[in-house]
Amino acid sequence: HAIYLSPDKMQISHGENAKDTANVLSRYGEGIAIRHCAFGEGNAYLREVARHASVPVLNMQCDVYHPCQILADALAVHGVDTVFGVPGESYLAVLDGLYPHRDSIRFVICRQEGGAAFMADAYAKLTGKPGVLMVTRGPGATNAVTGLTDALMDSIPMVCITGQVPTHLIGNDAFQECDTVGITRPCTKHNYLVKSVNDLARVLHEAFYVA
Repeated sequence: HAIYLSPDKMQISHGENAKDTANVLSRYGEGIAIRHCAFGEGNAYLREVARHASVPVLNMQCDVYHPCQILADALAVHGVDTVFGVPGESYLAVLDGLYPHRDSIRFVICRQEGGAAFMADAYAKLTGKPGVLMVTRGPGATNAVTGLTDALMDSIPMVCITGQVPTHLIGNDAFQECDTVGITRPCTKHNYLVKSVNDLARVLHEAFYVA
């Protein structure tokens, strides 16, 4: 969750619960307007905050913040201007998340994931910034392995984001599932399997730091 206080648009993190959040908000003046970004149940949370606040809540607005927007916003924060990849069913929603950033982040559609990985590698060598690669699950991820290995051997910064089957199907031989973590562990500096949306922002920022 994130809370935005107008008029200065200052952002603060929420507390352990709605009551803690209300106590934090109450420090900021005689009346507050809140814009709340949440993954779900946001309006109910806002009403609970307003009930506990010791100052009047003048206006409330709730936006549903899709996890894919977290990913896209993280790329923007790190100054990413180009992403290479092959669109795949398992991460189509991420492309929707990138749409609001279409003027600043270009998605280069490639013919094959191996080529996309080498394009991201070349981009990093030429610009000094991490090359960003997006591939789909299973064969999409395995096709990128040679490019990932090349980047590791040449000490080239690269962030590769792959799709995966739904969390509850991992390890069940689902369609196009493979052990992406196990396969890429020997040929990357580090890798992550994100199972909770609450870990997504932290993992993305850490990935760029490690790269």
